[in-house]
Amino acid sequence: TMKSTLTLQANFNVNPFVALQGTYSGLFFGTNGVGPTNSGAFTLTLTSKGAYTGKLSLGGSSLSLLGAFNAQGLAQETIGPSSQNPVAVALQLDLPAGQHVTGTVRAKGWGAALLGYRAAFNAKTNPAPSGNYTMLVGGYTDPAVAPGGSSFGTVAVTAGGQVTFKGTLADGTKVMPTMSSLLPNGLWPFYLSLYKGQGLMIGWIGLTNPSLAGMAIDWVKAGGAGGSYYPGGFAFE
Repeated sequence: TMKSTLTLQANFNVNPFVALQGTYSGLFFGTNGVGPTNSGAFTLTLTSKGAYTGKLSLGGSSLSLLGAFNAQGLAQETIGPSSQNPVAVALQLDLPAGQHVTGTVRAKGWGAALLGYRAAFNAKTNPAPSGNYTMLVGGYTDPAVAPGGSSFGTVAVTAGGQVTFKGTLADGTKVMPTMSSLLPNGLWPFYLSLYKGQGLMIGWIGLTNPSLAGMAIDWVKAGGAGGSYYPGGFAFE
């Protein structure tokens, strides 16, 4: 019942997710050293309502991401079969700028820091520096410890920002075509799961037309992974 002294006030908050929706991609690195069981890659697609779906690539497996961010841009979930070591994922959206997502990935015995960016390229409105590139990754200085030759491959970038890599690593490992996204500032989250989940190659690469500029790439093969070369494993940056 209305009264002469009654005042009604409605406060509305702008939905931040409308401006942040899109696809985010990135990497996570073990805080106590990079390895195939604590480092990997992720992608997630965010809707205008704050819900997301995606996947986490770790140790040769792909784990599904499904959840929603709260009003502060925070999301948490636990993924993986309960019979195994469950993985806890915490995500934080950059609400003011809307260009990146940070967070952590944790399981029993390890933790990792996560960082990713929203895809920005569009073939019509904001084309990427498309083209075909040749990529070399230098080997270790002592071939008795780790592969000494150069790993090599081809990189194809489309105007829409899709990156496809295929090549051969210095220990003879063949890499079938793998796809990822080119992110703002030409950042490419490079990740290969190797040796049936017992190894990886991971790092951020910068693409500034017409060249590729490597930052730091870690190449790890766990001991006991087998193979004709370096069955005892190796790790170097």
